Amino acid sequence: MLITGASGHIGRRTTELLTSVDHSVRLMTRDPQRLPCIAGSETVRADFNELATLAPAFSGISTGP
Repeated sequence: MLITGASGHIGRRTTELLTSVDHSVRLMTRDPQRLPCIAGSETVRADFNELATLAPAFSGISTGP
């Protein structure tokens, strides 16, 4: 699962809720240093304004179960 805008209020709270029930998540942010290290998560730097950064961030992410 990929959470975009992970350093924002909603992204952080969503991450907390998902990891608390053992979901693994990938956190996408423009500034990885703003995110705390969260067990069950992987942080990736990406920016919607920098198209070359998006392919690695979305790699392996699907829209279905």
